[in-house]
Amino acid sequence: STPRAMTSDDEDERMQALCDDFEELCRQLRYHQKDWCVRNPAYAYQGPPPVSLAERLEALARDARDVSEEDAEIAEELARQVRDEAEAGAAEAARKAALEARIEAREAEAEKARAAVREAARDAERRAAASAAAARMKSDSSALSAATTRRRRAATDAAARLPTLFDLEALPDSVVSLVLREMGDYELAATMCASRRFQRIATLDDELWGFVQRKHRRWPRRPRRGETCRAAFQRGILVDAGWRRARFDKKEHRAHSEYAQCVALRGDVFVSGSADKTLAVVGLPPRAPEPQTETSAAFGPVGPFRAFASTGWERVLGRAVGHVDAVTCCRLTGGDAADGGAPTTLFSGDARGEMRVWDLTRGNLFDPYERVVEGTADETYVDETSSDGPTTSECYSIPCVSSHLLSSPATGLPHAQFFDV
Repeated sequence: STPRAMTSDDEDERMQALCDDFEELCRQLRYHQKDWCVRNPAYAYQGPPPVSLAERLEALARDARDVSEEDAEIAEELARQVRDEAEAGAAEAARKAALEARIEAREAEAEKARAAVREAARDAERRAAASAAAARMKSDSSALSAATTRRRRAATDAAARLPTLFDLEALPDSVVSLVLREMGDYELAATMCASRRFQRIATLDDELWGFVQRKHRRWPRRPRRGETCRAAFQRGILVDAGWRRARFDKKEHRAHSEYAQCVALRGDVFVSGSADKTLAVVGLPPRAPEPQTETSAAFGPVGPFRAFASTGWERVLGRAVGHVDAVTCCRLTGGDAADGGAPTTLFSGDARGEMRVWDLTRGNLFDPYERVVEGTADETYVDETSSDGPTTSECYSIPCVSSHLLSSPATGLPHAQFFDV
C-alpha cells in the first residue's frame, strides 16, 4: 500500500505542534537568562542553561526543516547559543570549585599553624607553672626547715631554763632504762632529743623499743625477721607521719553484696557488718606469728611458718552468717599477747535487736600457714591447714555460740534501733 499524502490540515497541525514546542523551550530558556529574570520578577534565575535544553532545540530544528527552513535555522542558532552558555557555565562552576578548594586548604593550613602556636603557648605556660610550683615548694621547704630549727632551739633554751629538781645525769644506766620504759612513745623520742646520754642508752637497749611498742599497742606489733625493735619503731613512726599527712595506699575489699554499716578493728584483723545480713572477717598484712621451729614426725626439723604467698592475709578469712536483718554494730575482743594477738570473740547486733556472739577460736581461722622444710635442695612447702579450717579457695564459716533478742520492757517488742556492744 502507498502512504497517504499529507493534507493541508495535517500540515497545519504539525506546524502548530512545532510552534508549541518551540514556545515551551523558549519559556524554559527564560529561567536561565539573568537579564530577563531581573526585569521579570516572576521568573527565578536558575543558573546557566543545561546541555539537555540545547539538545531539545537541535531535535526541534531537525523536525521543522521540512516544514520551514527559516524556522529550522532559527532553532539551530538558538541551540548553539544555549550550548555555548552551558559550557561556559560548567567551566565557571569548575573554576569556582577549584578556587573554594584552594581557599579551604589555605584555611586548614592556617588553622593548623594557629593550633600549633596555641599548643606551644600552653606548653610554655605549663612549664612556667611547674617551675613556679617547684620554686614555691623549695622556698616552703627551706622556710619549714628554718622554722623547725628555730622551734627546736627555742625548746632547748626553754628546757635549759627550767628549774632542776634533781640531776638526771647522776642516775645509773639501769635506772635510766627503767625510767625510759615508763615513758610514752613520743616522750621517749623527745627525751632522746634532750639528752645525749639518754639517747645513747636508748639506742643501745633494743628491748626498750619492743617494750614500748607492746605497751602502747603501736604498729607494727612485731618486727620483721632480721629487723631490730628500734627499726620497727621507726617504721611505725613513718606510718604515723604518713597517716597524718594523708600519704597512704587505699585498698578495697569487696566482701559484701550490700553496703557495709559497721567496722571494727583489732590488731591486724578487722570485721565488717553489712546490710546483706552477714559479717566478714578480713586479715590485714602482716599477719604472721613469731618465728618458731618445731619437729614433725614426717619431715623432721622444719623451719618457721610462712604465710601463703599467693593468698596471704589480705583477704576474707571467715564469714558469720545467721542474722535475719541488716547488721548495725560489731566489736572484736581478745587478742592479748598471750594468744598471739588474734581476737577471740566477735559480738554483733542487727536492726531487729538481735545480739549474737561468735567464737573465733574454733577451727583454723587464723592459721592458714605453710611449713618450710629445711635441709633439702629445694625448699618444700607443705600445707598444714586442717580440714576444719579455711582453704585457699573458701573462707571459714564462723560458728555462733549465743544469741539474744533484745526487747523493750514496756511493750515486749524487739528493738528496731541501732545499739553498740
